[in-house]
This record gives sequence, structure tokens and C-alpha cells, in this order.
Amino acid sequence: GFHGDCSRTFLVGESVSDAARKLVDDTEEALWRAIAVCQPGAPFHAIGAAIQDFADTQSYGVCPDFVGHGVGQQFHSGP
Repeated sequence: GFHGDCSRTFLVGESVSDAARKLVDDTEEALWRAIAVCQPGAPFHAIGAAIQDFADTQSYGVCPDFVGHGVGQQFHSGP
């Protein structure tokens, strides 16, 4: 089998600030916008561009380098 870098964020408790809630909501929106551009033949950079474009509208910063875990037969393999 193959491993991918997957996670889910949960807000715990009632004292989560509005700013934290917005960040989590906006992060999920950026994810869905990135998924929307994924299709056969789409350039890889379109994924990052979709995230960056939305993040810019919300005044967030995005790490410009590809970071994270690769998808492979070993968990936490290189990108």
C-alpha cells in the first residue's frame, strides 16, 4: 500500500477565538480550491497557485517552498 500525508483539524472547547475559527475555515477552503484544480494534465503548480491566490485574499502568508511528506510506500518519505 501507499501512505499519504493526511490530517483533520478539530476545534476543541468553546473558547476557540473567532480568528482561530476563521483560520481553520479558510484553510479548508484553500484545500477545496486546490482539489478543484486537480485533473489529468493539470500542471502541478496550479495546486499551489490556487492555495496562494485564496490565501492572498485573506492576508495569509504561504511558505513558498514545497514542504511536507511525499506519497509512497514508506511513511514520511521525502517529497
